[in-house]
Amino acid sequence: MFHAVNCRYPECGKLALFVPGKTFDFCLFHTPEAERETVVSAILSYIMTTETIIGVNAGGLKFSGMDLSGKRFYGCSFQHCRWENVKAEEIRSRMSMFDFTSFTDCTFERSNIRFVSFGCGIFKRVLFTGSDLVYNNFCGVQGSQSSFNDCDLYNSRFIRAGLFHTTFINSNILNVDFTGLNQNGVVFKQTNTKGAHGLVEEKRR
Repeated sequence: MFHAVNCRYPECGKLALFVPGKTFDFCLFHTPEAERETVVSAILSYIMTTETIIGVNAGGLKFSGMDLSGKRFYGCSFQHCRWENVKAEEIRSRMSMFDFTSFTDCTFERSNIRFVSFGCGIFKRVLFTGSDLVYNNFCGVQGSQSSFNDCDLYNSRFIRAGLFHTTFINSNILNVDFTGLNQNGVVFKQTNTKGAHGLVEEKRR
């Protein structure tokens, strides 16, 4: 899992930023203003120039206009981040955390993402089309105009999520838990809805 060293700011409770080979003392919020640009640049540079990324803690950073396609993320933390206009096709991720992160105009098409948490995240115009998304946590996410078409979502969870104008066409949702789902304009065409949990009959498409 990601490097778990507490921020040195008194009573902060968050984890310090981390990339292999770099030691940072603080979380992003408590990184001194004079050092913040250098710290953020070092973390983004590491991610852009490394193919297999292990144990990084980039909590709170903004990722904009980047191409991360083909990269591998293992045991990383991207909690409370902002991803905007990021191309991340055919990535592979295991045991990573994206909780409370917002994604806008991003694509994760044909990716293999397992045992990853997107809890309480925000998805706006995000494409997961053609991806393997097994055993993931999407609980509490708010998604709009996004695509999970042609995805394998086996045993993932969307408990108390809000999904609007989002599609699950020709996808596997066996054992997926949608309990408490708030939905409007969600399409489940050619999808095995009877194998899912928590979908209300009159809201199925």
